[in-house]
Amino acid sequence: HHFPAAGVATAGTMSLAKSLEKVQQAASKSKGGNQLHLGFLKAFSEYGGKITLEDSIGFLTQLRKTRDAIVQRQKGPAGAQLQRWSQDCTEHKGFTKLRKNLFEGEEKLEDASNFKLSRVYNNLLRNNFRGEAEQIWPIVSKRVASGNMVTSELLGIWSVAPKENLPFLDNRLAKAMREGDAPKTWQLLSALARAKDLPQSKVWQACANIIGSRLRDLSSGDLAALVTQVGRLPAGEADRSLDAMKRQAKEELVKRGGELESSDLVGTLAAIESTEDELWGLVRKQLLAKNNLEAEEVLAILGFLSRVSEKGGEQALKGKLVERLRQLLGQGVPQPELVASIARKLDVIASSYPACQTLLNTAVKLR
Repeated sequence: HHFPAAGVATAGTMSLAKSLEKVQQAASKSKGGNQLHLGFLKAFSEYGGKITLEDSIGFLTQLRKTRDAIVQRQKGPAGAQLQRWSQDCTEHKGFTKLRKNLFEGEEKLEDASNFKLSRVYNNLLRNNFRGEAEQIWPIVSKRVASGNMVTSELLGIWSVAPKENLPFLDNRLAKAMREGDAPKTWQLLSALARAKDLPQSKVWQACANIIGSRLRDLSSGDLAALVTQVGRLPAGEADRSLDAMKRQAKEELVKRGGELESSDLVGTLAAIESTEDELWGLVRKQLLAKNNLEAEEVLAILGFLSRVSEKGGEQALKGKLVERLRQLLGQGVPQPELVASIARKLDVIASSYPACQTLLNTAVKLR
């Protein structure tokens, strides 16, 4: 199944797509990225032509990118900024027009293709428009129950659905993965990302069977992502096939010894039970060479070390991490979100006087 990407303009939708593109170009020139969502909403509200369901999906996709950018720009938690973004959107007349097009437009959601229906639901929840997603769930669930959706369409729903809807999706997605087109690696990892929300999921088993035969073909980054996803499962809830898959993936990572991104290194900590683990040797070596870790990553590593290392152990790595925290706190204008995120994890830096002193000094500057 090959579909045009949501938001890619056809002859009939070029005008709206061009309008959104002009807004983005203007924002790039004026460095107004923080207000890009408002520009998109204004352009959508003022557009006078016919708006198709494909247009609405493309618009939601563009909005989602602005939301994702907020998370990427923030050094610490982005809760306050995301709340403001959501308020900006839901109170804008462009959002009112979007709702009208989705629920009262000429193209009825009940008649939409599986692909478009999956994309609408996925984008609504990825933008945290939960009320609107709940409103179309009856239509989505009826389509899922029909048994006509393919793996990619079901995955678009599974990856964002509220926890309480996963049991309804579990059997159907697992069956599609076993009997339909072979899922791509990113799709399998996406499916596993929800495993912790549904103990003993049949999707786990389907993923384990497929990935087990592909381990040697996976990139080091994909192997690390796999180890991370399975490592996050609560103790005792992963079945034997997943335990075996995690063990094999860890062994393959160690065997290759390839360089990993910081986020991948931190993610693998969920699957490392002690500093005696062979994978820890690989991860530790690479962490010592990283000079650009983010605050959340530093805190996650310090938290891991406080759980698994002996008192007085791993001093070289702990010293480097504490110094990185002090560096982040001392950069430019003090950031309230950064100070708050570190303060919430005070237990992991409490043994370091320099880190605590720097945190206190930075907090005083915020007054």
